[in-house]
Amino acid sequence: MHCWAEHPARQLSAGLVQELLQHGADVNLQESGSKSTPLHIAVRECGSSDSDKSAASSGKAAAAMQIAKAIIASGKVDFSVRDSKQDTALHSAVKTTNAALVADIVDAGADTNPYDSSGRSALHLAIDANSAAGTEIALRLVLAEQTHVNLLSEQGNPPLLLAVKTVNLKVWPPNTLAKHAATSCVRVRVSAPRF
Repeated sequence: MHCWAEHPARQLSAGLVQELLQHGADVNLQESGSKSTPLHIAVRECGSSDSDKSAASSGKAAAAMQIAKAIIASGKVDFSVRDSKQDTALHSAVKTTNAALVADIVDAGADTNPYDSSGRSALHLAIDANSAAGTEIALRLVLAEQTHVNLLSEQGNPPLLLAVKTVNLKVWPPNTLAKHAATSCVRVRVSAPRF
C-alpha cells in the first residue's frame, strides 16, 4: 500500500487505492524505517495550500490529495498512529500547511490535542506556521469542539500567546481565540477530575 501513496504520479488513482481498501488493505500498517502510514505519506506528498507549484508537482499533489481523501473516507484510519518523528497524520497535514487536509482529518474524528516530538499540539504548529494557510488551519482547529486551546507547549506557551507573538494580527481575528479560550477554560475546569 505504501508504494501507491508514495508515487501518486505513476498513473495511480484514488480509484485503485479505493479498490485496495475494499479488498482489505490495512491503512494503518507502517513502513519499517519511517513508521509512516499510507496517509502520512500521501499527506506529505500533497504539500501546502499556500505554495505555488509547477504543473508536474501540482498534478502529483492533486493525485496525492485524492489518495489521502480515499484513505480518510475508508473510515479505517487510526488517527493516533505516529511515525518515527512522533507525528500523527494531523501533525503532518498541519506541518505542510494543507488546510483542506487538516479539515478532512479533523472532520473524520482525529484528536486535535496530542503533542508532537517537540511538545507542540496541532494548534501550536498551525500558529507557528505564520502564514495565511497556517492561520486558516489554526482557526479550523480553534472551532473544532475537542481542541483544548489552553494546552501549553513543552516551552510553556499557550496558543494565545503564540498568536499574539507570531501571527499577523491583520489576518488573525484576535477575539476568536480569546473567546474560545474563555469557554474552553470553563469546560476544562468543569470536566477536570476532583481529588
